[in-house]
Parts: sequence; structure tokens; C-alpha cells
Amino acid sequence: MKKYTKNQLEDIYELKKTIYYTKKMWDSEYFEIGLRCISAYIKNAKVFSIDNQIALDIKNIWMEYKNIKKVENRILHYLSKKAYSIDYSSFPAEEFILDLDELSNQTSDYYESALEDIEIACDMQQEYRAKRMPRKFDTIIEDQSLVEELIGNTITEKDIAKFLKLPRKFIKFMKKDSFRIYQLENDNEEHQAFYGVNCKTDNQENIIDIKLIVPIIVDLETALINISEYQKAYELYQRLGAKLEEEEQITDSANQAKSGFEKKYGQLKTSLYI
Repeated sequence: MKKYTKNQLEDIYELKKTIYYTKKMWDSEYFEIGLRCISAYIKNAKVFSIDNQIALDIKNIWMEYKNIKKVENRILHYLSKKAYSIDYSSFPAEEFILDLDELSNQTSDYYESALEDIEIACDMQQEYRAKRMPRKFDTIIEDQSLVEELIGNTITEKDIAKFLKLPRKFIKFMKKDSFRIYQLENDNEEHQAFYGVNCKTDNQENIIDIKLIVPIIVDLETALINISEYQKAYELYQRLGAKLEEEEQITDSANQAKSGFEKKYGQLKTSLYI
């Protein structure tokens, strides 16, 4: 069982608490807008009709809002599951929730305003006043950048090792010597030029050691670099004591792993929206 430092446990506790209260607040907003939809629908039925454009728009408002809330809640659930594996030093998860909550509030305000306009139109018996104003922002469904940020920042080395099915023997070998793995910031072209795997050979050109240089994982792009290079390192590890041959096969294996990982996390992103 993994041991956590006091600071890590505090970060986990604070994130869980923030998720709990955010979810509670969202549930309250969801209930209020649901009641407002019912109220607007009844008013419209009494004043105008149950088969007019207003009635249809009320139904659309509810369906749109409900689908958005489903996505938001899935994101909170996913973040809660990842609470124990997040690197809080590189991903400020609570700030992420604040950004998500700000967008959620903007979304709720928009739909609440649209329903208020409908009720005013009914009170004034002027059907044209109920026409919905267009949105001037993208909801979580149209703007998927927050979800991409979340997924990218919650990918860990464990996820990579699990996906590549790297044996413990290999992980132990790589971490036994602190000079075998270098993690660099993915902040400039100078660092990016160093990413890759180098191998040391003896006088007979047999592989005797491996050096892996990868970026710190901060998004999907850096995760894909890690996938590719870790796969190459594992292929070389399996050839320790032998001459470096089949370089094309090693590259192909790394590319296949990268493609498979990208597909998997694309599916994860899709799952949050379905």
C-alpha cells in the first residue's frame, strides 16, 4: 500500500472536500432549474399552448442543461477517483474545479435567464418576448479544453507502466540507478531535442546500459512522448547483453504503443461526454 506524506494527504482531503461541496451546490442548481422549467411550462400552457414553440424550447432547455450537468458530474467523479494519484505540485486540481465551477455557473445563469424571459412573456401575454437569446460562450460540451487539461494532467507513470505492461523487474532496473531516467521540463526546444533513449555498449558493441530522457507528464502530448520512449527502453532492456539490431522493429513497436495509448485516452475523453 502506498504511503502518503502529510502534505499529500492534506491535498487529497481538500480536493475531496471541494468536490463534495461543488457537487452539492450543482445539485441544488439542477433542482432549481428543473422546478423553473416546470413552472415556465405550466405558465405557457395556461397562457398560450402546450404545442407552441415556447413549449418546445422549454423542453430543449431542460435536455441541454441536463446533458451538460451529466458531463460536469462525470468530470467530478473522474477527478475524485484520481485524487490519490494526482501530482498536486504540477496540477492544481482545486483551481481546475474553480474554473469548471465558473463555467458551470455561467451555464446555469444562461438557462435561468432564458426561462425567466419565457415567464415574463407569459405574464405579459406577448409570445414573441420568449425568444431565446443566443449564447455568447461555449459550454463544457462545446469547449472540451478543460476535459483535455484534466485527462492530460491525471496521466501518471503508473498509467504508462500499466498500459505498456512493463514488468516490475524492468521498472526496478531503471530506477535502481538514478542516472538511468532523466525527466526534463517540456518548456523549450532545447529540452525537447534531448528526449529519447540512449544505450551504452561494450567493446563488442553489446548493450550494457540504458539512459532514458523524457519530459515531465503535464498533458497528453508529454504522456505520448513517455509512452514511445519507455517502450523503446523496454525493447532495449530485453536486448541487454546483445548487439543493437532490429532498430526499425523497436521504432515500430514504440509507434504502435503511442497510437494505442492515444486511442485509449481518446476513448476516455469520449466516455465523459456519452
